[in-house]
Amino acid sequence: MTPLVILRPQPAAARTATLAREMGFDAHPYPLFELRGRDWEAPAAGVDAVLLSSANALRFGGDELAKIVHLPAYVVGDRTAQQARAAGFNVVAQAADGIASLVTDIDPDHASILRLAGVDHIAVAPPEGVAIRTAILYESRPLPMPEDLAELLCGPSTALLHSARAAEHFAHLCTAMGLARMNIALACLSPRIAEAAGRGWRAVAVPDETSDAALLETARALCQSFA
Repeated sequence: MTPLVILRPQPAAARTATLAREMGFDAHPYPLFELRGRDWEAPAAGVDAVLLSSANALRFGGDELAKIVHLPAYVVGDRTAQQARAAGFNVVAQAADGIASLVTDIDPDHASILRLAGVDHIAVAPPEGVAIRTAILYESRPLPMPEDLAELLCGPSTALLHSARAAEHFAHLCTAMGLARMNIALACLSPRIAEAAGRGWRAVAVPDETSDAALLETARALCQSFA
């Protein structure tokens, strides 16, 4: 099986690498972004519920979360839901397939929603009668490609891509360093991410579910196809 490159930021990269190795992959975490918290202030009133699409918002929320932890929470993903409950939130709705489907489940009584997000986030259209305002808690800063990663990518390999921004950055770095895209297969978490990566790769595949386990199963077929 050819090497599997994990490009998402830490600590998520380490979690994915651990799961990948348990599944038998030759996994190599090389984060191409660094997450950093930003100063923010939670509103003291005027909010009916909280919207969370990433556990990173909880990681960088700090003491301000105490002002809103009593609010019901709409959450994307099992891990984010687990961490939201651990932080004290009451998770009233959860979606596995993205924030767009989650907003359709918002209770009409929750007319004012506070979304906790990073600088790079997907815009969503709320249901009629619901207003969503966004608080920015963190940002991701692009990193250069390490030399040993470039060397690894000179041979057959498969890269995991968890965001459109990572896909664009990875594609740019490969071009800038003269790496042959035909040596690299991409396992992308969504069609939007695959589109952002551009063309010329050996293969591009998207799982049916937006989960790490499903993404790794998709990557398995790509790694094996090289052999």
